[in-house]
Amino acid sequence: MHGSRTQTFYLPQTTSAVLPSGARLRLFPRPRTLTLPHSHAPAMSTRVLLVVVVFVAAGPATPAHPQQTPADTLAAPADTLAPAPAPQDTLRVGLFEAVARSLRKSPEVARRRAQLDYAQARHYQAKASRYVPELSVNTVHSLAPGLDRSGVSDGIPDDGLYLDPSVENDWTPGALRPFNGATIEFGQPVYTWGELEQSIDAARHNETVESAGIEEKALEVAFRTAELYYNVLLTRQLSRLTGEARSKLSRAEREVRQLLQEGDSTVTDADLFQLQIQQQKFRRRVVELRQRRRTAAGGLRRQLFAPAGTAVLPSTPLLEPVGFEQRPLDFYVDRARKNRPELKQAAAGVEARQALLEVEQSNYYPKLFIGGRFGQRYAAGRPNQESAYINENFVGSTTEAAFSIRQDLSFHTTRANVRQARAELAEVRAQQRAARQLVPLEVEEAWRNLAAARGALEAQDRAFQLGKEWERLEQTNYDLGFGSTENLTSAIQSRLQLQIAYYRAVRDYNVAVMKLLRVVGLLNEPKKAGTLVDL
Repeated sequence: MHGSRTQTFYLPQTTSAVLPSGARLRLFPRPRTLTLPHSHAPAMSTRVLLVVVVFVAAGPATPAHPQQTPADTLAAPADTLAPAPAPQDTLRVGLFEAVARSLRKSPEVARRRAQLDYAQARHYQAKASRYVPELSVNTVHSLAPGLDRSGVSDGIPDDGLYLDPSVENDWTPGALRPFNGATIEFGQPVYTWGELEQSIDAARHNETVESAGIEEKALEVAFRTAELYYNVLLTRQLSRLTGEARSKLSRAEREVRQLLQEGDSTVTDADLFQLQIQQQKFRRRVVELRQRRRTAAGGLRRQLFAPAGTAVLPSTPLLEPVGFEQRPLDFYVDRARKNRPELKQAAAGVEARQALLEVEQSNYYPKLFIGGRFGQRYAAGRPNQESAYINENFVGSTTEAAFSIRQDLSFHTTRANVRQARAELAEVRAQQRAARQLVPLEVEEAWRNLAAARGALEAQDRAFQLGKEWERLEQTNYDLGFGSTENLTSAIQSRLQLQIAYYRAVRDYNVAVMKLLRVVGLLNEPKKAGTLVDL
């Protein structure tokens, strides 16, 4: 152009590296020369790179819960980060594999199983009380005296010694002999005004309550595991961006140093100092991220109860939206009413308390029992005296059987117990009403949060695509000499921000899906959950 001045400066030759998301970051291997009109000449060819790297160093954010970051390795410069101890083994698991393992190993679930075992034992005990609940045997062992027959008349048989008043017990040491006795007693309820039957029903419903408690705790553990799993994937994805930023920092420093050595007037020592300062800021963030990762790695490993020294990693390397078709709200509400353990607990609790109330009310009425006792006594050398009028304490047998009526006369105590049982029944009924309202509310909240997360993900995905298009346009214009450093810098910064926001939106969407499965009551059952979500 007539009258125009030109300036020759170094413009980096650009190549590209494809990220997992399909976005491209520019690499700067070697400079080349380009002559442009003076009005388009940038102040410094490497400042675009500097701003990009600075942004990436400050950009990657940790998940909402930094203590739950992944166990994957984040490389770092040797002068800032000590190398992590090499794991002895690596455990790669999918989402449902991780959930299943955590449920098998969880002490929280094991504790609920122990409570179920106790409830089952109580149920068995209640059923066993229907038949001869009172049965015992008592034995006695001692020394019995012999008989002094020195004054006994001739002709009196052994079984008639009781007729001779001269017969006496002989307590001399040589006359003592072993004595053994045993007594068996039993009692059988015949009619108890429903006490036995209602006790069995109460124990059976309590078993259902504890079984539902296991499901409730399993849903909690499963969701916690899923949240950890997606936090791991998110941080791994952000770690890749951090690695790209570290590579760009190194390339930028090398290029600035080379330009300074060549005496390029567009680069000063201030540019090098600024770059080195940004490197230290970047390294500080890497150290912070790595420490959070190590803390989270231990948490995830302990969540799955993997052996010490084992690195737990997701089986998929990429963070992608799960395949999930969101159906109408009523579909999930109906599923929740069938599957939520809280509703099962509340219904069983009402039945159990109703049965216990009837148990307490049965104490107002007399109860019919049948009982018996059988005893046998024997002392060697003492003949049995068979007479209805003589009670031989050391030899003989006893047989007793009778009907019995038992009536608790502490009516004031019974009345108080009945009032307590009614109050407890009213309490669980109120809990049942609350659960019936709360469960649909939780489902609706999770459903709407998922809809919002889906909308945010779609918008973020579209924004990310637009950001990549804008970056490509500005890069092309810049390479052809029609663009500006400021526009290219803004485009690259925007694309990186959108890329990070996109990955976070994917994580939030996946967690929202898991939350919906939890409130529906399916997350702890991979086979049923697998019919709704495609992983």
